[in-house]
Amino acid sequence: MNREQIDKLAWQSIHQRPPRPVAESRRRRPMDYQDLARRLEGGVAFDHAWSDFLHAFYDYKDASFFRYPSPTSLSIEWQALLAGAAEWLSEEFGLPHPAWTDDQRYFLAEPWDPREDLGLDMSPFMADMLRRSPEAFRKRNIAFLSRNLIAL
Repeated sequence: MNREQIDKLAWQSIHQRPPRPVAESRRRRPMDYQDLARRLEGGVAFDHAWSDFLHAFYDYKDASFFRYPSPTSLSIEWQALLAGAAEWLSEEFGLPHPAWTDDQRYFLAEPWDPREDLGLDMSPFMADMLRRSPEAFRKRNIAFLSRNLIAL
């Protein structure tokens, strides 16, 4: 089985999971970008807080997760990535397009790959990564694949 087939199965699994009513939430995980910001400000590592956010979103699949813009405590690159994620996930799950994601502040002037924050020089691969990125990220000049949003 190749990577594309694995991704397809993962997305099928996420889509097949019936959404729970948001009213049943015990708010153990971030339920919107304000909750995400509070967790980050409280010292939770981004990777952990983001994973918790994605798991919660896939449990509820509700537009309320994207009612607030990306946390301003993050760099503009990460804010743009979260805007792209909000747009892509909303489209993927048939939710209304969050209007705040259209703000020009979330569209980067220069191509960016989040792996650069790990100290990796991604410039030789940037054009290919941008080409393969979903439109919600590509139009923001962000090299990011939807497979990076998979959380099971």
